[in-house]
Amino acid sequence: MKALILAGGYATRLWPLTKEKAKPLLLVNGKPMITHVMDKIPSEIEVFVATNETFKKDFNAWKKSLKRPVKMVFEKTSHNANKLGAIGAIASFIKENKINEDLIIIGGDNYFKFEIQDFLANYKGDTLIAAYNVGSLEIAKRFGVLSVQGNKVVEFAEKPQEPKSTLVNTFCCVFPKEIYPMLFDFVKIHTDNQGSFIEYLVNKTDVRAYITEEDWFDIGSFDGYMEAHRNASKERNHDNSSKFFGVDFWGEKNTIRGNVFIDEGTAIKNSTIDNCIILGHCMIEDSTLKNCIIDEGSYISNCKLSETMIEKGTHISNTVLRKDKKKHLDRDLSIDAGIAVKLKGFDLMLKGRKVEFATRLLEEARPYFAKPKAESKITEIYRMYRDIHLEQDEVKLRNNNLRYDITVVAPGLIGDEYIKTIGHYHPVIKGSEVTYPEIYEVIEGHANYVLQNCKENHCNEVIVIDAKAGDKVIIPPNYGHVTINVGHKYLVMANITADNFSSDYKDYEQYRGAAVYRTKAGWVPNPKYSVTSYKKVRPNLSWYKYDENLPLYKSLIKSTSNYDFLVNPDKYDFSKVFEVVSEIKFS
Repeated sequence: MKALILAGGYATRLWPLTKEKAKPLLLVNGKPMITHVMDKIPSEIEVFVATNETFKKDFNAWKKSLKRPVKMVFEKTSHNANKLGAIGAIASFIKENKINEDLIIIGGDNYFKFEIQDFLANYKGDTLIAAYNVGSLEIAKRFGVLSVQGNKVVEFAEKPQEPKSTLVNTFCCVFPKEIYPMLFDFVKIHTDNQGSFIEYLVNKTDVRAYITEEDWFDIGSFDGYMEAHRNASKERNHDNSSKFFGVDFWGEKNTIRGNVFIDEGTAIKNSTIDNCIILGHCMIEDSTLKNCIIDEGSYISNCKLSETMIEKGTHISNTVLRKDKKKHLDRDLSIDAGIAVKLKGFDLMLKGRKVEFATRLLEEARPYFAKPKAESKITEIYRMYRDIHLEQDEVKLRNNNLRYDITVVAPGLIGDEYIKTIGHYHPVIKGSEVTYPEIYEVIEGHANYVLQNCKENHCNEVIVIDAKAGDKVIIPPNYGHVTINVGHKYLVMANITADNFSSDYKDYEQYRGAAVYRTKAGWVPNPKYSVTSYKKVRPNLSWYKYDENLPLYKSLIKSTSNYDFLVNPDKYDFSKVFEVVSEIKFS
């Protein structure tokens, strides 16, 4: 006897979890569900796994983690439209591998607790299927339903509208080699459904049932996955949060309830986790999660989530989400910004009204990234809210030719590069040799500013500045600049500049962004540039007249004349606006 595990489906009902990962590789109790199946197959039985080319790399990596040999069979398909289907894949496998033995066939997305050894003990040479009593005629409609006399299957119907029984097919069966000719005839007409072939066999030959009382779960949907998780034995779960392997808990307000699996590399801070699966390298802070599945590398802050799946690498904050119902929580930035603004998702509100914005979409920004074709689920990378002010302040700003803006930059990665603004230079002031300067303030988040003094792609100096909430950064004349969001949440930053010019983006587009890229691994030089020096600096604002205790907007309105350097920079000395910290080290 040989064993075949079918793992070739695309599991669209479990997207986004299965968008980049095969369903049988999803974790149940800390192990891929297909590993649970493998562990139950007797060691003397040779095992084959049939899947598709799309997940070849992942399955080959999984194969290396096993303690027993397995042979992989890859179907050359990339989506449901051109896949063989379950019964077609079985017939193709038998023919191509010249199988002349009985075959045990198991769906790789099953999670069950009965022992395969006990199942096989009931095999006497007739087709044998494992059946489970789901206890509900309504639930039975979703499966192949069988009626039995003793252990003989006397009737079988695939997904009947009016089931006659609550016994269902678990997609664990043994096909004796004698029925292979019938299988080959059947697939000439039908290739998809294993249950349809069982129905055909019941009318042609004897089919037996092994009825298990042990738990069985069909993981075909979010609800099925969560039910399997809640009922899994707690091999790697503990009531005491400090016992989770490879997980960091911060703060004093963490609560773990129900059956929770948290994979290595994840950090939890002041959060309640109730019946959840959280995969590796996530950050959860100040949030409540109930009945959720959180995929790898996600960041969740100040959220209430229930009964939902969060896609790999998602950054979400200030949100209430239950299944398909989403509500953004207001993030009041009034104190930090010095003006009555709130952030609601990506929307900026001024005194309760949405502020108009210009947007930067990923598709138009691709030429500025190191890997323009890198895949990303992010479509909108930042928004620019220009000329924000209170009505009573308008005359003062216009008379001084100044403008106050707010930019909101999404968190995340494009490939392995952090999301950023595309970069620009300011024009040379008429009758002068200098360009307009600018001043930035980080209201919320974590930014890296990249400044470069270049003539086309030949740079005298490239400067990097690390800035967090409350920090202010001056962009001196003759420097182009890019802002990078290196944090896990939205980067909210304000800037003040003269109101009478437009920015120039062409050099940044021509040379694929700034002279350096910020990736997960660190700084990477852009090979399209020639650079004399790379420096890390910190701002030195001692020459700049401002009240360090005031946000930028309040300082601007209180002492507008202090910002004359933005309009008339040739009157000022900018040589000491930075203090050199070190050279940039490249990864």
